[in-house]
Amino acid sequence: MFIKHVIFKSSFLNSYDELPENLIIEGMNEFNNLKGYHFSRKLHSLFVEFLIYKKLYKLGFRINTFKRINGSCDLEMIKGCKNFNFEVKFKENDNIQISRLYDYLDGFSLLPINSFLRENHFEINLLVETITDSNIKNILIEIDKFIQLQNNIYIGSFVELFPAGKYDLITNDISKRSLYLEKAIIKELNFDELYSLINNLFIGNKKHLTKLIEKSLRPENKNNFNGCLVWTIPFHSTVSEETVKKVFRKIYKENNLSFNLHIFTSGIVKDEMYFVIKTNIFKKVCNFFRVLVIS
Repeated sequence: MFIKHVIFKSSFLNSYDELPENLIIEGMNEFNNLKGYHFSRKLHSLFVEFLIYKKLYKLGFRINTFKRINGSCDLEMIKGCKNFNFEVKFKENDNIQISRLYDYLDGFSLLPINSFLRENHFEINLLVETITDSNIKNILIEIDKFIQLQNNIYIGSFVELFPAGKYDLITNDISKRSLYLEKAIIKELNFDELYSLINNLFIGNKKHLTKLIEKSLRPENKNNFNGCLVWTIPFHSTVSEETVKKVFRKIYKENNLSFNLHIFTSGIVKDEMYFVIKTNIFKKVCNFFRVLVIS
């Protein structure tokens, strides 16, 4: 985005017009010393928070405090003299992660020594299931090797690079080529498939919905906590809005959630969805006593 903005003068900030300056400054302070891929991921997450702020503002919420302290919620809002703490969790899909690798290539292509990158549209094929903190360093090392070698193809342990649409230059193995083609197939997920996918993505140690549950139990969040899950649906999957709602409602009930859960979904060539699963007074009372016991 920054390359297109600086080199080609294209605007990418229209969606972020009229944001309070203090909101931006406090958000930017969270970058610390992040660089490269990790900076890009944090920046994307912060931009998502800004968009959620705009959505909440349209719904009548107003910012209560811009100040972010360790452990505080992302957005502390007020509406009708009541406080609402919003914690935003953004789950990106592999399409977004891979797009950052293409941005990495684009950045290096601006150097004269790497002009060969501008002569072809190169495709990146992941040889790992997904990009993680534990493998991203090795992935970038292999992309660096591809750039240094300046060959049209590169076969590594983590990624393959080749001219777009010419996977036959990489291998003639039928099974590998079939697996490559399967990645382009768009499949509609039924209830069970989507339920399994969302459970694996959001429930478990250090996963987003579990983190929201843990944060909702803090004393400062009693009775005013709101969780926001923002999910970009994978490009190769399509789901109906009704199925998404049914799955999240089932997961909400199974995990005995006691806070309002705001769901935002989007994706390439997919309509945006937004809905709220609201808690009831009985659950809030139960949650209040759980907090007292914990504290």
